[in-house]
Amino acid sequence: MQPATLPPSSKPVLRNLDDGRPMTHKHIVNKSRLPRRTVHMDLKNTKTRS
Repeated sequence: MQPATLPPSSKPVLRNLDDGRPMTHKHIVNKSRLPRRTVHMDLKNTKTRS
């Protein structure tokens, strides 16, 4: 999936996942400083697009 086609809020979430280590939802929220619901929707949208 091309990062350019994602909404702006998805980019910090994907950057946090780039290291390849497993992360909990809470850890991603804390690192990205995005609202919990935003992270949830970004992960859901990323899964359906890949």
